[in-house]
Amino acid sequence: MAKNHKSNTSATHAKLRALAEERLKFNQSGNHDYSASPEKILRTNHELAVHQIELEMQHDELLQSRAELEKSFGRYTEFYDFAPLGYLSLGRDSRILEANLTASTMLGVASSLLQGILFKAYVVPDDYAVVDVLLEQVFTERVSGSIEVRLLAGNTENPHTQSALSRRTLRVDAALHNADYGCRVILSDISEQKQSEYELHRITRALRAINLCNQSLLQSTEEKELLEKICRIMVEIGDYQMAWVGYAENDTNKIIRPVAQAGFEEGYLKTMQFTWADFERGRGPAGKSIRTGQPAVNPNMLTDPDFEPWRKEAIARGYASVISLPLKAENEVFGCLCIYSSMPDAFDTEETQLLTALADNLAYGVFMLRTRKAHADAEVKFRESESRYRSLFQKNHTAMLIIDHQDGSIVDANPAAASFYGWTHEQLCRMNIKQINQLTEKEVQAEMQRANTEKRNYFLFRHRLADGSLRDVEVYSGPITIEQKSFLYSVIHDITDRKRTESKLIETHTRFTLALEAAQGGVWEWDVKTGENIWSNEIWKLYGLERGKEKPSHELWQRIIHPDDRNEIIQTVLNAAKNESPITVEYRVLHLDGTVHWLMDRGMPLYDEKGSLVRYIGTVINITSRKRLEDRVIESQAQLHFMLEKSKMGGWDLDLQNQIALRTLLHDRIFGYESLLPEWTYQMFLDHVLPEDRTEVDKKLKRVEF
Repeated sequence: MAKNHKSNTSATHAKLRALAEERLKFNQSGNHDYSASPEKILRTNHELAVHQIELEMQHDELLQSRAELEKSFGRYTEFYDFAPLGYLSLGRDSRILEANLTASTMLGVASSLLQGILFKAYVVPDDYAVVDVLLEQVFTERVSGSIEVRLLAGNTENPHTQSALSRRTLRVDAALHNADYGCRVILSDISEQKQSEYELHRITRALRAINLCNQSLLQSTEEKELLEKICRIMVEIGDYQMAWVGYAENDTNKIIRPVAQAGFEEGYLKTMQFTWADFERGRGPAGKSIRTGQPAVNPNMLTDPDFEPWRKEAIARGYASVISLPLKAENEVFGCLCIYSSMPDAFDTEETQLLTALADNLAYGVFMLRTRKAHADAEVKFRESESRYRSLFQKNHTAMLIIDHQDGSIVDANPAAASFYGWTHEQLCRMNIKQINQLTEKEVQAEMQRANTEKRNYFLFRHRLADGSLRDVEVYSGPITIEQKSFLYSVIHDITDRKRTESKLIETHTRFTLALEAAQGGVWEWDVKTGENIWSNEIWKLYGLERGKEKPSHELWQRIIHPDDRNEIIQTVLNAAKNESPITVEYRVLHLDGTVHWLMDRGMPLYDEKGSLVRYIGTVINITSRKRLEDRVIESQAQLHFMLEKSKMGGWDLDLQNQIALRTLLHDRIFGYESLLPEWTYQMFLDHVLPEDRTEVDKKLKRVEF
């Protein structure tokens, strides 16, 4: 470059000298006055010499300035071509007039080949319109502007499987400087930024979907309803193409039976046959996940050979990748949750972990709904049994007596007994059974021996009524514990009613026992006046105590309550007793082996004839499983809030009916509040928007949300 500069300088100097010679000859060709004095001639020569030196100095300065300009031009050219941003000059029709090397690299074409080519030729067709709008704005309105466009990334075998993230995204800033040279355009590659935004959106979307799914786990009361909600959330909130839940049948063909689905399905589940057997049609994601108990991912349906049986139908519906997550309860796989995406490679490690946690929560929710239903059925049966058991004595039409087996005195008699025998209740309670039973002691012993030999649970006696008449009766007797004292409970009825009464007693006893076992519960009584407690056998196990070592008491019950819950629970029970209101408490108990369990007590007040509270009778059931589910939901919500805070994002969920939004703390802080406001409505949000923007924001939100 220095050599060129030297040659150019010599040529310029020669050219100037030639022009000067011509000018001198021209000047000398005219008439000149040579009469000047020698002094004047010397002065003129001196001035000419000085002027010549000045011209030479100016010439040197010009040469130096030119060299510096050429050097600066070289640097500018280098900066222009190798700048981190692409520079273009575009015509009104997007024709490329000029481009630097960076722009040619971004577009993937040599800079010498770009001139004259339409810029839109390198942009996806969907973005043609935004390019036209930008150029119209710049050339016609002379207003600068910017857009984002996606570059063509080549064709794929199926347009459904071409990911938006596989294309590069450019930001285009355009301004008009001189219409003769087109508009100036700056290209910025924002592909990585878009990828980061997508990843953040994907994780946020997945966390929100999981949060809503966990809420559904708590709110749903029916299994079918829960499964459909989960599938719908995965499609509507998770932005997946389709989701379905299938249950594994243990038949010969090991069929996977779809039980719920949402999204773009179009008969896919009916057309395809899913199985978890280990042959060709069982080696898809659904079959693998059920068979192995592990998540199965198909990142690209076009290339996976195991997906061949379903590929044609899947591609026709726009599916590109799929993940199947096993549903397990008590270490056994009972089904799978399958989620389909319209993009290949949609399920990376992090998303797979999040969806696996969701599937585990769903499986646990299904298990808990089934358990809860079983407990509810058992509780209904238990209440029915308890009601029948209570009415068995007071309302039963069969005569019944409670007898002290030590001396034979009658402790209690039901109205049917008073009606049957003809004595009042008070009279019967002052009598001895020997006054009614007409058999001698020896005859009574003989009858008891016969019953034992014949293996029957009743005795045949002859009883005397108040009017002196005698009746042959069957007496069903058994011990009963009342306030820690054992009595003889006797049911007396005519022989003609024997079969019916026997069946009722067996049925009542069986239902009562099964109800307690199925509900993992027990029955208790508490005499509020004497402090006496009566516990069924099941309660000892629930309390983690060994039956027989200690006597049931209110103090013993207080002792097994977890120290962190004790004072509050005791006070709640005492307040209920004071107000004579029902008792409902949930608390933890600390077993002797150090384990902690959750129990729920429910008790109802009982009153005497005068309306005074005398005792509580109630049930206690194990709710540890339910509490664990609640803890999992709380943990998932905490994870969501943590992710939102780390992302510097506030979250909100607007109820479209009452216009009230649930928010995260960061949401309210973004709006300038240090803590969560008691309530946040849609109108409150609009009030925080600048007046000039409020109408447009409201219009856009209503178009999207409502």
